[in-house]
Amino acid sequence: MSDWVRDAVLDRIQGTHIHVDPMVAVEEISKDDAIKHPFPDGRSLHELLFHIVFWLEYSIGLMSGVVEVFEKDMDWEAGESNWDDLVDRFSKGMSRLEFIAESWDLDSEVKISDELGTCVGAEVLGVIQHTSYHLGQIVSARRALGLWSRK
Repeated sequence: MSDWVRDAVLDRIQGTHIHVDPMVAVEEISKDDAIKHPFPDGRSLHELLFHIVFWLEYSIGLMSGVVEVFEKDMDWEAGESNWDDLVDRFSKGMSRLEFIAESWDLDSEVKISDELGTCVGAEVLGVIQHTSYHLGQIVSARRALGLWSRK
């Protein structure tokens, strides 16, 4: 694989050229502010980050050969999760994703089910896209709640 491809993937994990650093999007938020809803029927910052972390950890599990079955809509049930712990899980997950993108064979196979598979590189790109989409929602929600001071 070309070095520029791996470099581009690593840049995107960190948000380079596409959005703010992922950790910047979730910094300086109190647990009380994290559960506020920016508008009726909108997702809270806590729910959005929980959803990101759920799929980040799930994808890392897939790439590591650990496939877990979960119930429908479980990925949105933040439940009793602690905001600070969730931010820590996000940080560790993003670091793990970066390690995978930097040091693993991106062409190696990832088994999703008996009928479905992909490769590490495609799974990493999927995580980047999913995370980026929801980070945009987090920043938008923060703006709506008056919790975003960056320009």
